[in-house]
Order: sequence, then structure tokens, then C-alpha cells
Amino acid sequence: MDAAGDEAQLENSIASSIPTDLSISEISDLKVQPSLSTKKSSILKTKKQQQKEKDKISKQLLEKKQLEHDLQLVRIELNQKDYLLENLKTEYKMKIEDLEEKLTQYKQQKKFLIAKTESQLALQQDESKRKQERLQADLSVIKVKLRELESQNDKLTSKSLDVKQQLKEHVDVSEEVYYELRGSADEMLSVKDLVAMRIFEALRPYKIELDEVKARCERLSTNLTESEDRANLLKQVFPTLQQNSVTQIKLTRLITETQELEAKASSKDYRINNYDRVNKERDDLEKQVTELKDRNTVLERDFTATARDKKHYEQEFSSTKSALTLINQDKDYLTRQVCELTNKLAYSEERLQRLTAEVDEVKRAREELFEKYVSSRDQYKTQYEQQLQAELKMMSASTQEEVEKLRSTTKAMYEMEARSLRESRDMAIAERDKALAQEADLQTKYHKLNDEYRQDKVNSDTQLSELRSQVKMAEYEKSRVQLLQEETSKSVKEFQVENEKLLKKLEVANKEYYSMEMRFSRKCSDSESKISEYQTRLQAYENIEKELDEVIMQAAEVDTDDGAEKVMLSYGYGASIPSSSQRRMKQSVHLARRCLALERQMVGDKRQIKELESAVFNLKEELAGANEKLDTAEQPYSYILNKTKELEDSNRQLKKANHCMEKELKIAKEKCVEKSAEIQNLLRDMERSSSHLDEINMMKDQLRRVLSKRTLAKKERLMGEMSDKERIQRSRGLLAAEGDSEKALLQAEQYLRPVNLPFNPATQVLSGERSLQDAISYLDTVILAQSPPSRLPSTATGRSLGKSLSHPIRSISEDLSGDQHQPAPISMNRKTVQKGRRPALKKH
Repeated sequence: MDAAGDEAQLENSIASSIPTDLSISEISDLKVQPSLSTKKSSILKTKKQQQKEKDKISKQLLEKKQLEHDLQLVRIELNQKDYLLENLKTEYKMKIEDLEEKLTQYKQQKKFLIAKTESQLALQQDESKRKQERLQADLSVIKVKLRELESQNDKLTSKSLDVKQQLKEHVDVSEEVYYELRGSADEMLSVKDLVAMRIFEALRPYKIELDEVKARCERLSTNLTESEDRANLLKQVFPTLQQNSVTQIKLTRLITETQELEAKASSKDYRINNYDRVNKERDDLEKQVTELKDRNTVLERDFTATARDKKHYEQEFSSTKSALTLINQDKDYLTRQVCELTNKLAYSEERLQRLTAEVDEVKRAREELFEKYVSSRDQYKTQYEQQLQAELKMMSASTQEEVEKLRSTTKAMYEMEARSLRESRDMAIAERDKALAQEADLQTKYHKLNDEYRQDKVNSDTQLSELRSQVKMAEYEKSRVQLLQEETSKSVKEFQVENEKLLKKLEVANKEYYSMEMRFSRKCSDSESKISEYQTRLQAYENIEKELDEVIMQAAEVDTDDGAEKVMLSYGYGASIPSSSQRRMKQSVHLARRCLALERQMVGDKRQIKELESAVFNLKEELAGANEKLDTAEQPYSYILNKTKELEDSNRQLKKANHCMEKELKIAKEKCVEKSAEIQNLLRDMERSSSHLDEINMMKDQLRRVLSKRTLAKKERLMGEMSDKERIQRSRGLLAAEGDSEKALLQAEQYLRPVNLPFNPATQVLSGERSLQDAISYLDTVILAQSPPSRLPSTATGRSLGKSLSHPIRSISEDLSGDQHQPAPISMNRKTVQKGRRPALKKH
């Protein structure tokens, strides 16, 4: 940048110096002109030499000044760089001090962290010991529960397989059986009957579609036979058409012969001799021609009619063919759907079996993992302590290495800065030399550019003349192109007409394609929705089974009946489960309690058996000691015999007691086996009851949803079909019959919304602006205005109408809610209604 600025200054100075010299020379010439006549040529020469010397001196001075200016610039730059170096030194010193302070802080933090980690390690060791003890206790409990769950799971799988087999055997139901099942209550029906009803409802529309498709196929087959008959008729007519063509050929020959005869008759002799004969032949031929023409017209009409019929039959045949293909496609699609559904059912059953097998494997793996976890925890503990010590050593080593790196980097920075300053000084000197060389180059370039400018002027003149000739040629070509454009525009219009025709054909094809796509997308969406519904049902079944198992086990662990009932109530016992399911739940809880009591008895019997075995062992040891003493004792023979007899008697008694104890032990073991069998039977009964409960509850929930959807749809349909008069009458009946309930007011408000009234009386009663009696009287006046007096509804009829409207809605809501907790009904005080105030809402 500095070199470029110096070059610009030099050029400006040169430009300013040259015109000044020229002006001085011109002035000297003006002064010398009047005295040219008097002075000699020698004076002129001397003046020219002086002017040349002045020019040389001025150039040298300019160069010197320029060099001095460059030196001053270089000195200023050097001073600036010195200041920058000093600033950098101070900054680096400050940074080093900050780093040393941070180092001291990090060392303190390191000591603090070491102490903290040691204390935390001690605490963690204590906590880990406690957790290990807890885990061991939990593991023992979990193992027991897992074994129980495995036994329950096996029983449940066997039950599910039984239910599946039963469902597979008894799925198909006739219409009579379906209507009988539909007439009976849902609670009275079994799971098989409910599933059969649902399958019949699902398959019914498909069966109806199949019947329609069969009827359509029969129609199309009849149409096909008709079209074939018509084709046969056309084949029969075809030879007559061929005969017609032969007669036409004969006609043409006769016409040519008549023409030839006419040419011959032109001669006079022939006319005179054969006039009568020719006249006869002509008349005969004319008659034949007229007959042939008539026959030809008749045949042409027949031909056109047959051609039209043929086209019509061909179109009908193509349409029937396309319809047949579509029907075949629909049939294939339906068969594929049925196959897919059967495959999916089989796949889901296989998947259920796989999942049960996977659950067993997971349970086994879980036990193995628990054992591995206990063994690996100690290893990880030791590894963790070793890693901590190694990391602490690494931290100390890394801090020392970082301090040494910082020292080395600061030294390197100082050396780099010194080198860069030296290099910048050398670069400045080199740039000055370059600027001087560039000045000389610029002068040479200036002379060259002048020469080039002159040559360019000459070249530009020649190019101008060439361009003018090219412009003339371009104008000639333009006129030629215009003619071509007119021709192309005509062809473009023709192509546009053809393009429009093709576009119309394309639109028709697109419409057909989009309609086919819509059908395909609808079928895809239907199948996807069905799949999603089946998946949600499966998930719901699995979740309900898990929740019921957990609830029953928690209730069974509680000793008292009150505690068990509380557990059951907390999980929805008595809310959405019907009476039969409550009984089953109670039975399962009682069965679980009996199981636990029998297990406790078994544990007590086992303890007693162990105590008896230890007592027998002690008696045997005493007997052996007594025998040894007898052998060692030195007493009289009779005394010894008496003692031996006593010992033998006692030994016999002990043997008898031992034999009795062994018998009792066998009996106790048999009792234990019987009790374990009883426990297993009870668990099976519990699983059966729980599986039946899950299936029944799921079916009831689905039925309630369907009922709620149907009732809402019916209600909306009725609301849409009602007239204004019926809406007013029904709202009036609701207010008169059940005006003291907020539900009736809201229903009346819904009925009156679409009616064109100046205000809604039900909303005013709800807001408190109007009393209930005023609203009823207002509705009576509206009914009077719309209907004749003989057909006015009385209060009794209004009440009955309101009840008939409200009671079905109540029954529907009760059916939907089932055994759930119903909200407290809201009632109104009659006194407030009679006074004309807003009714006070009360909760019973």
C-alpha cells in the first residue's frame, strides 16, 4: 500500500512539473518574438541549453525530496512498531502473572478436591454396604415372587390356548343365532358368544358385497351372451354385403358398355339400321339400372345400419370386458384381504407363543443377571478405587506438564516477535528499492502506451467501416427472418390446436388415474385403521392383565379383609367392574390368602420335622455312649445282666418311638405334597377367573364405546331433522318436567339454539336474568303463535314429553358409565322457582 502511494505521488509531481516548464518556454518565446529581427541565433542556442540544465536540476531535486519523504515514512513506521512491541511485552507480563495466580488457585482446589473425594469415598463405601444388604434381602423376595409368577404365567398360557381353541371351533354363527344373542344382555353372554357376534357383524358387509358382486357377474355374463348373439347376426349379414359389392362391380361394367354403345350409335348408318333394337336395349338397360340403383340404396342402408350396430356392440363388449376385469380385480382384492387377515391372525397367535417363550427366557436371564450383578459389583468396586488413585496421579502429572508448556510457549512467543520485527524492517527496505524500479518501468510503459493509442485509432477506423457493412447485411437477414417467423407462427397455431386436443385427452386420463389412486388410498387407509385398532386392543388386553395380576398379589399380601378392600378400591374395585367381576375378584383374593396360609403351615411343619430329627440324632448318640460305658465298667455279672436288660428295654422303646416318628414324618411329607397340589389348583382357579375378567371387561368397554358413538350420532341426526316447532315444544317439556336440573336447562338451550328467537330463555334462566316460569310462559306464547289453539300442548303432555326426552338420554349415560362413580345430581329449590328468582343449585 505504501509503495503504491509513493508511485502516485511521483506521477503527480511529474505531471505538475511538465506543464510548468512548457508555460515558461511559451512565455520566453513570446518575449523573444519581437526581438527576433534584432538578435542573433546564438542567443537562442544559449537559452535552449540553459532550459535543458534547469530541467535536469528540477528532476534531481524531485528525486531527492521523494527519497527523503520515503525515509521519514519508514522512520514513522519503525516508531509505531516499537510502541506496539512495548505494549505486547506489558500485556504478556500481565498474562503471566494471571496464569501464576490461577496456578496457585488450582493447586488449592486440587487439595480441597482430594480431601472431598476421600470423604465421599468413605461415605460411598458405607452406603454401598448398606445397599448390598438391602439388595440381597430384596433379591430373596424377588426370587420367591418370580417363581410364583412363573407358575402363574404357565397356567395363564395354558388357559389362553384353551380359549383360542374354543374360539376357533365356534366362530361361525347363523343370522337366527346372532339375533337371539343380540336380544340377550351382555352380562349373560359368554366370551365365545360375544366374539362370535362381533365377527358376524364384521363379516356381514363383506358377505353382502360378495352377493352383489355375484349378481353383477351374472348380469355381465347375460350381457356377454347377448353381445355374442349380435356378433353372430353380423357374421350372417356379412355375405349379403359381399354380394352387394359384386353387384356394384357388374353395374360399373354395364355402364362402361352403355357408353361404348352410345359411341358406336353416333354413326348415322348404325342409327338407321339398328334404331329399334337399340331403343329396346336402352329401355331394358335403363330399367335394369334403376332396379340395381334401388337395390344398391337398400343394401347401403342395411350396411350403414349393420355398421352402426357393430360399433355399438363393440363398445358394449369393451365396456363389459372392462367391467369384468374390474370385478375380477375386486374379487382378487377381497380374497387377498381375507387371506391377509387369516395370515395376520395366525401370525399374531405365533407371536403370542413366541412372546410367552421369550418371557420365560427373560425371567431365567433375569435370575442369572441378579447373580452376576452381586458377583460383579465387588469387582467394579475394587476397579473404581484403583481408577480413582490412577486418575489422581494423572491429574498431578498433567498440571506439572501444563506449567512447563506455558513457560516454553512464552519464550517461543518472544523469539517469534523479534524475528517478525527484523523481517518487517528488511521488507520495508526491499519495498523502497522496488518503488524506484517501478518508476523507471512506468516511464517506458507511458511511451509504449502512446504508440499503442495511435495504432488503436487506425484499427478502430477500419473496424467501423467493416461494422457498417455488417449492419447492412444484418438488415437484409432481418427481413428474411421476418418471413420465416410468419411461416413458423402459422405452424405454431396449428400445433397449439393439436396440443389443446392432446391436453384434453391427458385431462381425461389424469381424472381416471386420480380416481383409481383415491380408491387405492381409501383401501389402504381402511386396512391401516383396522390394523391400528387391533394393535390398541392387544395393548389394552396386555395392560389390563398386568394390572389385575399386580392388584390381586397386593391384596393377597394383606392379612385383614379391610386392608385388602382398600387396596382393591385404590385400583378401581367397584368402579368400572360389574357385580360378577367383583365376586370373582373376592374369590381370587380369598384363594390367594388360603395359599399364603397353607404355605405358612408348610413352613411350620418343616420346622417340627427338623426338631424331631435332631432329637432322634441326640438319642442315638446317648445310646452309643451308654454301650461304651457298659463295655468299660467292671461290676458283678448279675448287675451287668440286669443293666443290659434295662438298656435293651429302653432301646426297644426308643426304636418304637423312632419308628413312630418316621411314620409321622412320612405322613407330614404327604400332607405337604397334598397342600402344594391344592395351592397349585387354587392358583389355576385364580388365573382362570382373572383371564375371564380381563376379556369380559375389554368387551364391555368396546360395547360401551360403540353405544356412546351410536347414541351421539342418533342424537345429532334427530337434532338436525327437527323443525323449529318441535324444538320449542321439546325444550318447553324439558323445562316443565325437569326444570330444577341444570342438565335439562342445558338440553333446552341446545334445542333452542338453531331457532330464530329474539332471545334464548334457557340461557337467561341459567344466567339468572329470567325465572323458570317466565321462560315456560314465553315458550307457550311462541307455540300459540305457531300452532292453532286446538293443538296446544298441555302441561301434563309437556311434562311427559320432557320425561320421554330426558329418560332415554339418562339411560344411555347410565349404560355408558356402567358401575363408575356417578357425579352427585343437582337439584333446585322449588320455592325459589315459584318466587321468580334464579334457582339455587344444590348438590345432594
